[in-house]
Amino acid sequence: MNSFRNGGWEAAESISDNPFKKGQAFEMLTVIKSEGYQVYVNGKEQYTFKHRIPLEKVSALNIVGDVAVNLFGFIRNWSTSSFPTEVTTKIITLGSSRGERSTVQSEILQPVQNPVLPYVGPISGGLSEGMALYLQGVVPTNADQFEINFKTGQSVGDDIAFCFNPRMENKVVMNSFRKSGWEAEESVSDNPFKKGQAFEMLTVIRSEGYQVCVLNESLHIRERTLGTCHHTSFVALDHQVYVNGKEQYTFKHRIPLEKVSALNIVGDVAVNLFGFIQNWSTSSFLTEVTTKIITLGSSRGERSTVQSEILQPVQNPVLPYVGPISGGLREGMALYLQGVVPTNADRFEINFKTGQSLGDDIAFHLNPRMDQKVVMNSFRNGGWEAVESFSDNPFKKGQAFEMLTVIKSEGYQVYVNGKEQYTFKHRIPLEKVSALNIVGGVAVTLFGFIQNWSTSSFPTEVTTKIITLGSSRGERSTVQSEILQPVQNPVLPYVGPISGGLREGMALYLQGVVPTNADRFEINFKTGQSVGDDIAFCFNPRMENKVVMNSFRKSGWEAEESVSDNPFKKGQAFEMFTVIRSEGYQVYVNGKEQYTFKHRIPLEKVSALNIVGGVAVNLFGFIQVTYIFYRSEILCRNPNWSISSFPTEVTTNIISSCGERSTVQSEILQPVQNPTLPYVGQIPEGMREGMALYVQGVVPTNAKRFSINFKTGPTDKDGIALHFNPRMGSNVVMNSFLNGKWGTEQIVSDNPFKKGKDFELFIIIRSEGYQVQIKGQQHSMYKHRIPLEKVNTIDINGNVSISYLGFVMVSDISPLVLYIPTMY
Repeated sequence: MNSFRNGGWEAAESISDNPFKKGQAFEMLTVIKSEGYQVYVNGKEQYTFKHRIPLEKVSALNIVGDVAVNLFGFIRNWSTSSFPTEVTTKIITLGSSRGERSTVQSEILQPVQNPVLPYVGPISGGLSEGMALYLQGVVPTNADQFEINFKTGQSVGDDIAFCFNPRMENKVVMNSFRKSGWEAEESVSDNPFKKGQAFEMLTVIRSEGYQVCVLNESLHIRERTLGTCHHTSFVALDHQVYVNGKEQYTFKHRIPLEKVSALNIVGDVAVNLFGFIQNWSTSSFLTEVTTKIITLGSSRGERSTVQSEILQPVQNPVLPYVGPISGGLREGMALYLQGVVPTNADRFEINFKTGQSLGDDIAFHLNPRMDQKVVMNSFRNGGWEAVESFSDNPFKKGQAFEMLTVIKSEGYQVYVNGKEQYTFKHRIPLEKVSALNIVGGVAVTLFGFIQNWSTSSFPTEVTTKIITLGSSRGERSTVQSEILQPVQNPVLPYVGPISGGLREGMALYLQGVVPTNADRFEINFKTGQSVGDDIAFCFNPRMENKVVMNSFRKSGWEAEESVSDNPFKKGQAFEMFTVIRSEGYQVYVNGKEQYTFKHRIPLEKVSALNIVGGVAVNLFGFIQVTYIFYRSEILCRNPNWSISSFPTEVTTNIISSCGERSTVQSEILQPVQNPTLPYVGQIPEGMREGMALYVQGVVPTNAKRFSINFKTGPTDKDGIALHFNPRMGSNVVMNSFLNGKWGTEQIVSDNPFKKGKDFELFIIIRSEGYQVQIKGQQHSMYKHRIPLEKVNTIDINGNVSISYLGFVMVSDISPLVLYIPTMY
């Protein structure tokens, strides 16, 4: 450890106990103390390096050298009581074997989405019995084989404890590689991996070996008991794994688990998601993966009171796609699909089928034909039936679309871009429909099924809210925006459509890093996705030189414009906005306006974005600011961009399920998603009047009671200022715990918490007490019995599944509603 000042290194300090080991994962915290930088590695304090340079002069972070960084960031108001023992991301909700909402949730540690193959990386904390590797992917139609390897290191020649090698239209081969040679091969002839089909698999680490479970078409998993079989959700007995109703395989250990430190994936497979689950057990076997990803607006564009979940969402599937419909099709479900029609598209198909094979019956065949009509039909007993069609075709070349196919009692009801198109009456019973097939000229961004859909929850736009805009002084911002269809870590060169086209008042947000060896890069607003299409605006930073801007029209470059003040530096991160003005493209970099490039090509002709060259893009997408706020009040409706809304900080925001527009715009402090219960956490900066605890969750169907406690400390002996205790089928009880004794109960008979129902809750800190609001309605007031300044901990336990919680600052309004502006 050292410091560097005035061009030279100063006195070195060191520690001989080095916790960093080759091939091993680690977690570390560097805590900023009054005396210096306090370093913890894997939960153990290592050293405190005393300050040599004043903190107020420190403005940048630099990481360099031989390390693979999975995640880093700053924590505010850190204390030793909040020391992390594990960083996880909860991404799956486990459903019961009957398709109901489960009370069990599993965590994937350090999930990896859409990895570039071949992939090799460390297994954080090493491999141990009880863990499971979860992997979700698709086998391309031209696939030959792929491998998943559990290795003793990340180098090519390192030993492989378990090589899992599915060979298409052949067997699944398993082996180990040790001392530079392959060992005895084992195989399974029943290969569940099919070309063009999606799959999910678990590799469970058992005491005896690696147990592989693959979930795909018509999965039935059985328990063997005294020689008979009966259906259960999942039971694995020693070496027995069942896939599609048949016993599979367990590959016995040949290399000790403690030597396994890396995972390698290679070959012909498109991996959507993978990661490790700790403490996996057969009781928590997932039968359904759901992700809450969309907030549904009403048909009038207002904020909806309904939020829906897409079951087993699939992003950017490889086409042709065919896969099972989890749990089968039934009335009230809806298929949500978001995509783009390529400029050279002819037609595409969406087929609801009775099976995944080519010749299986098709209950509903939706076939948009570009520049023609939309054809619908069914296919039964080897032949097509009577055609139905509509001539008003909403699918246009080069344009994005959203569609819902709602399963009604009378048939398949199709909506495109919010407009009802047609209802195709049932010809084949719903209970026979088990598979979905998508094929042809379409680029699908996202699809999945929604349960219990209703017209009141019809989406008018699907966006992902990911940034809260801060002011240039680091204060909390009065503006919040949405990124429309955000793209993270794109592979360059990137080219893609601009959803809905370009128009005044929009802005492209881009966050990235200039590599140390970069020469130049380009961001191009184009009239199409082909190489020779016109470029309305080419933004071309040249490292250690100027920033060049131009347009390309009729196969030639036009008059160049440039800026000598180049804010892009090698090895440095940046944020930029390109704001679409009436006069031109206005560029901001790191909060500073750089230039306005006047329009040369009409906006309505611009349809694509292209990024190429020496840049690493973390995130980009289009936004539009609809409202400007100041001190929680709406000042004006502003459809255009304002420099006052430039972000200096990225945080997390939330929305209320209440449909009214609010004058309050709030940020959640230290938001927590899907916490494991019982949960105990510190209240950021302590309790004070004007704060509110926001909680979003679901009451399980078998719930009895749960409690939310505002406490004076994290232990069982500490006081409880407010004990909020809903009891299912009974009352809501509130109380305090002081000096080792419970006080007088306050009982509220109005209990809005129902089994199997979701809820949103605010507990607002008022001068007189704790004000409880549920779904926008005032529920109760509990007067203070313990001074606020003593309350520092939040505790949640019992029968409840919490999706989201955190603290917000509010103004003196009632009822409280959190709201994020709807774009367009």
